[in-house]
Amino acid sequence: MRDLIKYHVRRPPRCTDHEEFNKWVHAAKQYPPSYKVWFCTDCTNSFQLQMKKEGKCDHPYIKFKMTEDEIEGYIDSEDSKLHYQTIQKLNEGKR
Repeated sequence: MRDLIKYHVRRPPRCTDHEEFNKWVHAAKQYPPSYKVWFCTDCTNSFQLQMKKEGKCDHPYIKFKMTEDEIEGYIDSEDSKLHYQTIQKLNEGKR
């Protein structure tokens, strides 16, 4: 569970609101995923594309791949530095 919390920003991404974000966190705590996940890697490709168009995607570098039975969001190792910098800015209130 610490891995899950570790990747959270202190407030929800621009694509959602506090209520939806808090519901997701609560559900993730009750039913921990089988892989390291956080709100934005639990997104879908189509929703991400929509949020990019609307300028509401805080993490546009997240990619999606099909595993055996589901689509999984992930961050390339080359994008991990960008991800860390984005999380820092969000936590500082800079968007």
